[in-house]
Amino acid sequence: GGEDGLDFYLKIADGLKGVLANGGALFMEIGYDIGESAAEIFRPLFESVRLEKDYSDLDRFLICTGYVGGEKKEIGE
Repeated sequence: GGEDGLDFYLKIADGLKGVLANGGALFMEIGYDIGESAAEIFRPLFESVRLEKDYSDLDRFLICTGYVGGEKKEIGE
């Protein structure tokens, strides 16, 4: 949503705190033309953020691991 197509991803990033445990992962399908912009939103929140391509060689999946943006919550709690 929005002019640049990133509103949806901004809302997801804002909603992770307190929901996703520290060390957690997030996997999303993304629009083919916003890969790097979407990745930039999540880089401050995760240890690793990478883009994977689809069969047409377009950025299509955002893989974020090692969540660091949470509070006190740990995996297994």
